[in-house]
Order: sequence, then structure tokens, then C-alpha cells
Amino acid sequence: MRYSLILLDADGTLLDYDAAERSALRRAFSDFGLPYGERAEEEYRRINGRYWLLYENGEVDARTLQVERFHSLIAALGAGPADADALNETYLGYLAQGSFLLPGALEVFRALSARKALAIVTNGFTRTQRGRILNSALSGCISHLIISEEAGAAKPDPRYFEYALKMIGHPCKTDVLMVGDSLTADIRGGNACGIDTCWLNPARAANGTGIEPDYEIASLGELPAIAMAE
Repeated sequence: MRYSLILLDADGTLLDYDAAERSALRRAFSDFGLPYGERAEEEYRRINGRYWLLYENGEVDARTLQVERFHSLIAALGAGPADADALNETYLGYLAQGSFLLPGALEVFRALSARKALAIVTNGFTRTQRGRILNSALSGCISHLIISEEAGAAKPDPRYFEYALKMIGHPCKTDVLMVGDSLTADIRGGNACGIDTCWLNPARAANGTGIEPDYEIASLGELPAIAMAE
């Protein structure tokens, strides 16, 4: 078999992060008496996305990302005084409970796990990601879970991938496939590390980034044919 180890991104690839985020935001806002609606959700995603790009590029640390996104959100909404640190802690607690799987994820994961070593490689925080993933239906099929907070580096940093392969005990890169929905994190990082990459692109979005995956699929159901090819 060409690939013996499959690295899979978590959010947007296996887990429905949007559903988990929406539920956690709504519950946290309710606890703090803040108005929650479509505008709050859109503002949070815009601000959070900006801080995650800074984090992935090494321009802010995890703590800054967590707290400053809520400082910025409260200011953008004009919601009045609120403790951004406490709001973040409450949000993360609820987010850790969001183990929603994307359609087909469990079936594909089980099919691959019968013949391949699988590892989930995720940018995120131990408190939320470990809880969400290990409490999901995927937990019994996971060989390894590599979280950026524990690795000390985040995708696309090649050091993250080197750490992951070291922790898995798989130094060879020629039989490793990285699968994820993010060109800038999953695919760029895998390319930089020298492993094959597969871009999950369910929206069939145009790729104008210059980042080239080895494979492109529109659904996880297409993955076994690639991962199990001779």
C-alpha cells in the first residue's frame, strides 16, 4: 500500500466546528446576559478568523488569541462592559462539549482505520480539542491525537508536522498522507514538511493561493480510493 499513515485534520474535515462554535457562543452569551444573534455570530467568526491566521503565522500566542478575540468582539458589538477573560473560559468550556461529526466522517474513518494507522492533527487548545475528539464516536479508531498547543507549534509550521511524526513514531514521510480542508494550514504545512497532501474542498472553491495539493476531493467518501490505492 502506498500510504500506511493518514493524518487527518479535525475541524472542517471530520468535526462540524461551525455547529460546535454556534452552540458554545449562544450558551456563553446567555450566561453573561449578552445579546446573541446573527450579527454576533458573524462578527465573532470574522474576528476569530483574523486572530487564528495571526496564530498560525506565529504572530500571537494562544493566550492572546483566546482573550483578545473576545475583547474585540465586545467592542465591535458595543455590548457594554464584560470580562473577556471570563467569557473566553466559559466559551471554551462549552466548546469542549461540541463533538458534532460531519456527514460521512464516521463511516470513512472506520473504513480507513481497519487498514491504516490514523492520527488526528489539529490546531487548537488541549482543553477543547481533546474533549471534543475523544468524546466523539471517532475515539475508538484514533491511533494518535496531536494538538498544536501541546506541540508548541501550529500548522502550517513544519515543526508541528515533525513533532507529530516523532510522537507517532513514524519517521518515514513517503507513505504519509495529510488530509484537510485548509489550504493555508493543512496543505501548505504538509507540502513544507515533504508529505503528500489531499485537500478536502466540499464547496469546490477555486484555488488561487498557489498552494498545490497532490489530490483534491469534494467529499470524504472519495478518500478511501486514494488512501488505499496500491
